[in-house]
Amino acid sequence: MMRAKIMKEITPNSETVWSFPAEHNVKAIGFSHHPVGDVFENILKEMKLSYKPSKTPAKKSSSGKYLSVTFNITFNSEAEVKTLYASLHAHPQIVQSL
Repeated sequence: MMRAKIMKEITPNSETVWSFPAEHNVKAIGFSHHPVGDVFENILKEMKLSYKPSKTPAKKSSSGKYLSVTFNITFNSEAEVKTLYASLHAHPQIVQSL
């Protein structure tokens, strides 16, 4: 609950920041022993979002414990942005999303 409250407090008013359609890089971080890229891509496919992998490849943390994957996503509405972040946040194999 605390994380959702913090996100709500620091999220800017999207009406003044976003203009749709908008391309945005989104990063998902999970444990390196989970298929983080596949999980992220399946969520994007389920939502029928237009996306492409980032030019930055999947990257392991210095300890090797975490893996981050970035996709460049085209959003058509604020609802899509909110739904994607909520889906990533809710997935047990995703530790963080940026």
